[in-house]
Amino acid sequence: MNTNPHNIKLVAVDMDGTFVRSDYTYNIPRFKAILSRMKEAECQFVVASGNQYYQLRSHFPDDHNEFSFIAENGALVKNKEELIFSANISKEAIMLTIELCKKHPEIKNVMCGLKSAYCQRGRVSDEFFKLTNIYYHRLKWVDDFTQVNDQILKFAPTVPVEKTMYYYELFRDELNGLLAPTTSGHGSIDLIIPGCHKASGLKK
Repeated sequence: MNTNPHNIKLVAVDMDGTFVRSDYTYNIPRFKAILSRMKEAECQFVVASGNQYYQLRSHFPDDHNEFSFIAENGALVKNKEELIFSANISKEAIMLTIELCKKHPEIKNVMCGLKSAYCQRGRVSDEFFKLTNIYYHRLKWVDDFTQVNDQILKFAPTVPVEKTMYYYELFRDELNGLLAPTTSGHGSIDLIIPGCHKASGLKK
């Protein structure tokens, strides 16, 4: 019997404001029932988000090994336990971004690596660190971004809300195409390798 009459082979969901409620809860029994039917139909479930992989998988403690994840806005792609793709920002782009943010102290920068995300002491407050920890479950304090030994996937600067587009344009113009800014507004900007986004992650 065909349990998948429309031949749907993949369902991809965003998380914030889409799959989960504002308090990061969702209807677990209902989801598990739907997931069971998807498995019968050999339909793959994909989580696609700008958030960190470790944060995303924490929402699915029983099943995350069976899913695909497109995390960090496409900078990290995992199919079950297999790492399909991880971005690797060049040293030049890393240094340029760090120096650019230093010139604008109101930028609260988060550096997102394969092992962890990082906040720099003296640049952001404890309150900001705690808030960021909601989205980055692996988050560490460091004294200097330039001394971090990790593969860097993206940067996630937070800027004053009313200056979101100003800084979006500044990053676009000053990073010389090495990194591309993307924003959903509200002071949040991601700096990612050009061509690296959720759609490219889905393709991979």
